[in-house]
Amino acid sequence: MNKFWRVVFSRKIVIFLLLLLQIGVLAALLVAAEVYTGVVYTLMTVISVIAAIRIISSDENPAYKLAWIIPVLVIPIFGAAAYLFYQSQAGVRILKKNAETAKTAAAPLLPQNEAALTEIEGLSPAFAGLCRYMNSFAGFPIYKNDSTLYLSSGEEFFDAFMEDIKKAEKFILLEFFIIDLGFCWDSVLEILKERHAAGVDVKIMYDGMGSQMGLPSGYDKKLREMGLECRVFNPVRPLVSTIQNNRDHRKIAVIDGVTAYTGGVNLADEYINRKQPFGHWKDTAVRVTGEAVWSFTVMFFESWNIASMEPKRSQKMQANPDILADEAIKYKAKLSNGDAPESGFILPFADTPIDNENVAESAFLDMIDRANSYIYISTPYLVIDNEMLKSLIFAAKKGVDVRILTPRIQDKPYMQTLGRAFYKTLIKGGVKIFEYTPGFNHAKVVVADDRVAEVGSVNFDFRSLYLHFECAAILFLCPAIIKIKQDMLDTFAVSEEITLSHLKNYPIDKRITGSILKLFAPLL
Repeated sequence: MNKFWRVVFSRKIVIFLLLLLQIGVLAALLVAAEVYTGVVYTLMTVISVIAAIRIISSDENPAYKLAWIIPVLVIPIFGAAAYLFYQSQAGVRILKKNAETAKTAAAPLLPQNEAALTEIEGLSPAFAGLCRYMNSFAGFPIYKNDSTLYLSSGEEFFDAFMEDIKKAEKFILLEFFIIDLGFCWDSVLEILKERHAAGVDVKIMYDGMGSQMGLPSGYDKKLREMGLECRVFNPVRPLVSTIQNNRDHRKIAVIDGVTAYTGGVNLADEYINRKQPFGHWKDTAVRVTGEAVWSFTVMFFESWNIASMEPKRSQKMQANPDILADEAIKYKAKLSNGDAPESGFILPFADTPIDNENVAESAFLDMIDRANSYIYISTPYLVIDNEMLKSLIFAAKKGVDVRILTPRIQDKPYMQTLGRAFYKTLIKGGVKIFEYTPGFNHAKVVVADDRVAEVGSVNFDFRSLYLHFECAAILFLCPAIIKIKQDMLDTFAVSEEITLSHLKNYPIDKRITGSILKLFAPLL
C-alpha cells in the first residue's frame, strides 16, 4: 500500500495532473465564453480567420499548415486559442535565443579543411555540394581519413563504449536523450565515479522529458553530489507550454577528444536487450576516432550551454559568446597523423529547431535523390511530408531499389497506425516496406550505393526533422559502409515485406484512425 501511495504522489503523477488541470481550466473558460458571450465567439471567429491567413502565408511546411488550419477553422475558439498559445510562448523564445547564441559562438570553432573538400569535388561533385551546404548553412565541416567503426546492435555499442570510458584519462562527455536506472546505467555510473576519482573530468547531460520516467526527481543533484557535473536539458515543469516539444534527442559520447559515439542507443536496459518490453530491440551506433571527434565535442558544448537556462548565465553568454569557445577549446585533443589511419570521409552534423534550416531532412533528400542503385532506410517511426514521399517514390520509379525498415512491435502503438497510413502510397510507387518481426527496430540508418551512409539519432518523422535537437554522422567512401549495408540486408532477412494484400487485411478501424492521424501528423 505504501508503494501505491508513493506512485500516486510521485513527481511525475503530480506534474501530469497539474498539466491536465491547466488544460481543463482553459477548456472550461473557452466553453463558457462560447456559451455566454456571443461577442467573444464572434471575436474568436475573426481571430481564427486571421490566424488561418497567417498560417497560409507563413514559410512553414505545408503539412504543418494543414494540421493547424483544420482545427482553427473547424473549431474556431479552441483552434484559434491553441494557435495563439503556440505562437506566444516566452519559454520557447528564451530557448531559441540561447540556441542561436550558442550556434553563433560555435561556428568559428569548426572551419572547413579546404584540401579535403577539393578532393571530394574530384571524387563526387554532387556529394561536394552537400558538404558545401553543411559547412555554409549548418556550420559543420567534413573530415578525411578518420576511423569509423559501425556497431550493429546496442550490445556492440555497450561493450565498445564501456571499454573506452574505462580507459579515459582526461574527460568524458555524455549527452543522451534517455538515461534510465538499471544494469546499463549502473554499470556506466560505476566507471564514471571511478574515473572521476582518478582525476577524469566527467560531464553528463540528459533530456528532461526523455529521462522523466526513468530517473527520480532531483537526480542531477545526486550526480553533482558525487562530483560529476550534470545538467538537464529543458527540464519538465508543471506548466502547459509548447517548449516541451523541443527536446534534446541527441546521443553523443566523447572520450578524451579522440573517440566519439553517436547513433540510436540510449543508456537504458532495453537498448542492450537486458529487458525486452517490445521484443528484441534492434539498434545501431558508430564509433569515430580522429579529427571528426572535435565536431561532436562542439555539439556537446552547444547543448551544454543551451541547457544552462538561468537568466544570468543566458545574459552573460549573449553578451560574451566567447564563453562557449573558451570552454570547448579546453577539450580539443592534439592528434597525430597516425591516430586514424583509414580512407574515406566523415561529416558529423547537428540539427536544431531554432532556425529555418531543415538540415537532417535536406541530407536525407540529397541521399535519396542521388541514389543510383539502392538506398536502404531504417527508422522506428515513418511519418513523412509530401516532399519526402515524392522523393522516395521518384527514386523507386527511376529503378533504384528503395527499401524502408520499420518495427513490427511498436513502443508507441499510435505511431504504427500512423506510419502504416503511408504504406499504400509508397508501395504503389515502388518502394519496398519491411517490418522487423523479432521486435522493435529503433535504428536510424541510411545507406546508398556502397558509397554513402548516415548513422545518428534522426528518425523519419516530424519530431526529429522539425522539433528536436538531433545529430548524426554521414560517411562517404568509408570501409564501414559495406558493414552497414550487410547489416541492413541481414535485418531485411528476418523481417517481413509488406504488400498491398497485407494492407487489405489491416482492421478497418486502424485504417480509418491512421487516415485521421495523418492529417495531424506534424502535431503528434
